[in-house]
Amino acid sequence: MTHTDPNVPPPHSPPPNNPPPQNSSNGGGGGNAWLALLVGGLIVAVIVIGYILWSNNQPRETEITVELPEIQLPEVPTPDLPSVPNPDPAPAPQPVPEATPQQ
Repeated sequence: MTHTDPNVPPPHSPPPNNPPPQNSSNGGGGGNAWLALLVGGLIVAVIVIGYILWSNNQPRETEITVELPEIQLPEVPTPDLPSVPNPDPAPAPQPVPEATPQQ
């Protein structure tokens, strides 16, 4: 039985040479998935643009005629408004009286 002094740190030993564990729960390859999505989107865009450019490149003549019936609105009666008296002219502004000192 070996007794060690509690005030002396334990002898230093090198850390074990173990690689960090692989975390397989995140799916891995996240960057590759984004790259595949980007490339797939570009391929779809090129296919759509190619279809538009090479499918029947001739302008189509389309004639659209819209005929709407004329709408007859009823006459709106003019209300008989009461007469309003003209107001007297507003009084001119008066200067503010100066304060007189209290004695």
